[in-house]
Amino acid sequence: MKNPVDMTVDSPNFDMKKDMKDLARSAEKAESKAELLENELADTKRRLDNATLACQAMWELLKEKMPFDDDALRAQMKEVELRNGSEDGRIGPQIIDCPECNKKGSTRRSTCMYCGAELPPSSHIYE
Repeated sequence: MKNPVDMTVDSPNFDMKKDMKDLARSAEKAESKAELLENELADTKRRLDNATLACQAMWELLKEKMPFDDDALRAQMKEVELRNGSEDGRIGPQIIDCPECNKKGSTRRSTCMYCGAELPPSSHIYE
């Protein structure tokens, strides 16, 4: 038979049992979240592979039909990359001049943060 002292709310054994249950619940939540993130990562990799395949196919079609070559593609990629003011191998929001006050702004905003004027839309189709 269990010692009645072990079952009281004030006993250290009661707190330890409660802590163990809380830890087990936390571990289950973490495991569930990890599984969800693994699934999201696998889906992202699949979509990236599909987008890469589509880009390669489009590039090969363009080279067949138009007078483009790999050097022209690389030059255009660099020009697009630098539109955000950074050479980091990624595409980001463009840095543009406000048509009213001529201060620098980002295409992530629809209005100028300095004067409130409407900013032109980005030339990037993904934004």
